Amino acid sequence: MSYPGVSRRNATKMVAELKRLRSSGENIEVLEGFEEMYVELRPGPEYDRQAVDRAAVRMREELPQGFEPGKSQNRSPEIRSSLINLEAVLAGPMHSALGELEVEILQDGDFWRYLALFPFRWYLLAREPELQPQDYGGLGEKKIDGEVVGHFKTNMKYQLLLRTYLWGKCAFDELDLAGTPGETYRRATLLKVDGLSTIDVWHSHIIRIQMGQLGKIPVSFVDACAETPVSTNEARELEKLITRIKHTVLMDVYNYDEARALVDSQIAAAKSRAEIKSS
Repeated sequence: MSYPGVSRRNATKMVAELKRLRSSGENIEVLEGFEEMYVELRPGPEYDRQAVDRAAVRMREELPQGFEPGKSQNRSPEIRSSLINLEAVLAGPMHSALGELEVEILQDGDFWRYLALFPFRWYLLAREPELQPQDYGGLGEKKIDGEVVGHFKTNMKYQLLLRTYLWGKCAFDELDLAGTPGETYRRATLLKVDGLSTIDVWHSHIIRIQMGQLGKIPVSFVDACAETPVSTNEARELEKLITRIKHTVLMDVYNYDEARALVDSQIAAAKSRAEIKSS
């Protein structure tokens, strides 16, 4: 049994080739023939490739109308806005499609690089058309006076496919009573508050820190931000207060009501701190 993976070095080489082909006018979303050169099978649990490929095709339909695959220039403001919101839209489907895979696969960075560069290449090109190393989990360049002197490993928390999956995982609530039946990812797209950046909340305050893994805390945090509501700066202060408390409180055992009460108890202080910093 095995599953596919792409090493950091191979991913970096492949993206360099994709960029070269794109500059010559090729549509790199549909280009094939890279697997033999860059993909390696890892010994481990069996991987249902057909199921993941089908899910990728279904999710591809969420791209905004008028979007041209593989082109990063001359996008209308409406399309750019839709692409920014694409992570929120795809977070639930991504977690649903991949959540049943074995832990051994999900913990392998090579697997996430494979997803970004093969079945979900269209998503990588749509959301991160510049193909920066952190977006697909490649190697960054160390430069001195403009000259490359070495490479470094990018942080996988910034990798597009993994962060979208974690967004869905943190939003998932099988006991959600506010949504319609079966709508277990309602909170992934809940934050539509004036003055509040959805990306900032999810990337900076939930996915990239431990709060996203603390039981009902992330869903309570999203609800509080949406219902109070709070601004981006206030959400930033609220996250700081909560993550400070986590060192002395076992938050991951809280039920929803307990978690929400804890978050709500810090809102006034968060608003005050944000006001002081802005004055």
